[in-house]
Amino acid sequence: MIQFIQKSVTGSTGIRVGFHHSSDLDPTKPINWKRQVKTCGEIGVMGDLGMHTIHIPFRFGWQPVRVYAELQKIVSERPDGRGGMAICDTWTMLS
Repeated sequence: MIQFIQKSVTGSTGIRVGFHHSSDLDPTKPINWKRQVKTCGEIGVMGDLGMHTIHIPFRFGWQPVRVYAELQKIVSERPDGRGGMAICDTWTMLS
């Protein structure tokens, strides 16, 4: 992507970036720090991975005009790694 931008972008450019964190959709994936409010806050995975959707445009000095994120609470509990289940109470980032 960076090489493409460096070689071919001129003038005013509009882009749309997205990040679909599909591993959050697997209900059998064990709980971790990103999926619990007590360790990550309600922002969940967005705080850890959300920046990856915009770091390349920022690197080129582009400033966002509009920012959009769709968050859902898809999986309400996950295996706790000890044979039980743990509440998954953070938001999941879809785009």
